[in-house]
Amino acid sequence: MDIRNELEKNRTRFISDLEGLIAIPSIATDPEGPYPFGKEVQRAFEYMLNLGESMGFATKNVDNYGGHIDWPGTEEGVMAIVGHIDVVPIGSGWTDDPFSGKLEEGWLFGRGAQDDKGPTMAGLYAMKVLKDLGYQPKKTIRLILGLDEEDNWNGMKYYLEKEKAPDFGIVPDAEFPLVQCEKGLFEFDLVHSTFNTPTGSSDDLRLVSLIGGDAPNMVAGFVEARISGKASKLEEMKRQLEERAASLDYNVKAAIVSNGGMKELTLGVTGVPAHAAIPERGKNAISMVCHLLSGIAFSNEEANHFVDFYQQKIGFALDGSKLGCNMEDQLSGNLTFNVGKVLFNQDGCKLTCDIRYPVTKSQDIVTTAIEKGLEGTGFVLEVLDHIHSIYQESDNPVVIALIETYREISGDTTTQPTVMGGATFARAIPNCMAYGALFPGDPELEHQADEKVEIAQLLKAAHIYGEAIYKLTK
Repeated sequence: MDIRNELEKNRTRFISDLEGLIAIPSIATDPEGPYPFGKEVQRAFEYMLNLGESMGFATKNVDNYGGHIDWPGTEEGVMAIVGHIDVVPIGSGWTDDPFSGKLEEGWLFGRGAQDDKGPTMAGLYAMKVLKDLGYQPKKTIRLILGLDEEDNWNGMKYYLEKEKAPDFGIVPDAEFPLVQCEKGLFEFDLVHSTFNTPTGSSDDLRLVSLIGGDAPNMVAGFVEARISGKASKLEEMKRQLEERAASLDYNVKAAIVSNGGMKELTLGVTGVPAHAAIPERGKNAISMVCHLLSGIAFSNEEANHFVDFYQQKIGFALDGSKLGCNMEDQLSGNLTFNVGKVLFNQDGCKLTCDIRYPVTKSQDIVTTAIEKGLEGTGFVLEVLDHIHSIYQESDNPVVIALIETYREISGDTTTQPTVMGGATFARAIPNCMAYGALFPGDPELEHQADEKVEIAQLLKAAHIYGEAIYKLTK
């Protein structure tokens, strides 16, 4: 079967369908009526189910928490393709509408183009072209649609409570040739709530608030600090901060504004967003603003304590070493540490953090190390989420088949299976593994401004998915 040629015949429709999906701002929100993740996620979900039905597949909606597009087989067994159609918040720094789905020089722009709407659409089209070519699988092929992968996975948990898990599958939400190991994921808040009443006069410099970041699994792209005080002091502070920012090559905007008869200095710091699993590819605006504010004597001691704590225990150490939770192993390398959100005001302080820890370690080991590092600081750890690590053995027949398929189609016989800090739905389903859609050398733009995907590479991934499906279900 000429899967490649059939995909090329479908190129125009493929692009159009992906543009339509990207145009839906499917950021998971609080429930809206019967929709657990909000109306926009539901709209994207129904869009995909309708596409599946238009291609002749059966569909199922599991109480709006998730669902699937099914191609029934002639015998027992289910192979899954597990994608997600929710996206992370927009963040800052976009040069165009993040939901435009603009096609330019072979690249399709928009939030979700790479993570994970594009790869999920590639999986659906792999099913479509196989069906159009007359193939009849022995095993059922099932495209499972996740709706809150970028949040807390409640949708997938609910779906798997209602539906039997597939026997094996692939997750088009990472890179080729295969992700053999995914680190443990641990998200938590560092909280300090015992703040005192501000001291000193209204003329003294006071850190009123510090707010920024969009999600724990994103390197914070923007933070704004508000400082009150006497106008002359604020002018001097503005000058000093701008000079220091220039010397550090930080992107800042400072202005003095009126707020209820009081003067305030607003300091906006713009970093570079990136996925929390690869924080070294971004520039954390929270770390940058704390660096800028270090050494300033604020009249509210809790502000001084917070800035000192951040500098001493977090700073720019992306391995958690300042907090004492750095660790590594031979299978998966170093722990990564990211602060994704900050909220500081008169009521307290909260830092929302994301750790990806080595596969041979555990949540308990990480937690113990953090709590020891927090002793005497007044900050406490509050757990938000935890997802265990996974590792697929090299002699697993599915692993062997997937790697062979990638090498046959791509011609790349040297790149080895990888380890990643990112968390995919492979952790939710036994014998399921992340497989593409990025190729070695492709830019990794998920969670970043101006996210985009190259259509030619996406269709190449769909070709690999089609061949893998054929090999594993015939």
